[in-house]
Amino acid sequence: MGLTVIAGRAGSGKSRLIHERIGAAARSGRPALLIVPEQYTLEAERSLITTLGVPGLLSIEVMSPTRLIEDVFSRVGGPRAAVIDRRGKAMALRRAAEDTMPDLSVFGRVAARPGFAAGMADLLADLKNFDVTPDRLLAAAQGEELLPRKLRDVAALYRAFDAFLAGRRYMDSEDRMAAFIDTLPRAQYLRGTPVFVDAFDYLPPRTVRMLGALLEVCGDLTVALTLCGDGDPDALAFEAGRHSLEALRDMAERAGQPVRVERVARPPGSVTGRAPEIDHLERWLYAYPAPLLRGSGGAVRLLEAATPEDEVESAAGCVARLVREEGLRWRDIAVVCGDLAEYAPRVARIFARHGVPVFLDNRRPVLHHPAVTCLLAALRVVARNYRAQ
Repeated sequence: MGLTVIAGRAGSGKSRLIHERIGAAARSGRPALLIVPEQYTLEAERSLITTLGVPGLLSIEVMSPTRLIEDVFSRVGGPRAAVIDRRGKAMALRRAAEDTMPDLSVFGRVAARPGFAAGMADLLADLKNFDVTPDRLLAAAQGEELLPRKLRDVAALYRAFDAFLAGRRYMDSEDRMAAFIDTLPRAQYLRGTPVFVDAFDYLPPRTVRMLGALLEVCGDLTVALTLCGDGDPDALAFEAGRHSLEALRDMAERAGQPVRVERVARPPGSVTGRAPEIDHLERWLYAYPAPLLRGSGGAVRLLEAATPEDEVESAAGCVARLVREEGLRWRDIAVVCGDLAEYAPRVARIFARHGVPVFLDNRRPVLHHPAVTCLLAALRVVARNYRAQ
């Protein structure tokens, strides 16, 4: 009971340990809840079924934070305000910028430019996730230098944005998370349910507050964090995980809950089928000085391309060669992009030209799905009595 943190490097077995404990809870007749990032729920369910060796998950729920919020609100009630998406936030910020234009000493000249509202919406989302209020911004804006003036402008836009939403019964996803935290004490159906959290790179303060509210209701919370061992030379690369651990520990201690930290170390040489070059990079990429790896087998190749199109062309050719000459399957290969929004159209076009089937891991509105488009078109035909116009 209380808070348990399972800490270890990538590949040390944190997820497997969590899955085994979920299975133990299910075998004892207790329901269990696993919280994973957005778009990872299906993969987490498949991995959980494989680890436990069961045909399905009956008493185990795998949810993203968004799905958990919807579930709690549907059971115990929640705010009636409509939630606006990123596009709606940008529109609201454009209106807020118009209302506060005379008070903006720095951003007044650029507030009407394309992209400003969308960028400010992302900034306000980060501020809310880190529990930074307009008052805190103003308290930090001392002096007449450029930075304090910018902070005062952001605080003015922040206040105008919130006032615009409140006056029209709207809320953004960050305010919805805050409302969810306030609602959690009423979610008594979760009482006694062990909660497990896995696969998050970092836990911002508002997410930590959500986990604190869950801990008070459920009484049993287990969180997996990616952390290095004590004294590892690349410790600086794990600062985000260390900050998350400290925040979780402070949260649990304030709530009077016991805290247990379990370190999971990957035994030397116990790598799950990875090439030595990959393990060497994972261990020493962010360490200095890094030892040289002798006798490389060519598992890591560096290609230089003049343009993003050339880069994607090289990747498509490499994928086709792996399938044609080395017998790999399409599903065995992953292409990782630094900026999926930038590369996705190129990948879709160029990979199709090479005959390489590809699944793009980005969220698309359901209205853009061909089946939905066809269904809506059929309904419009009937509703308009088969009129051409």
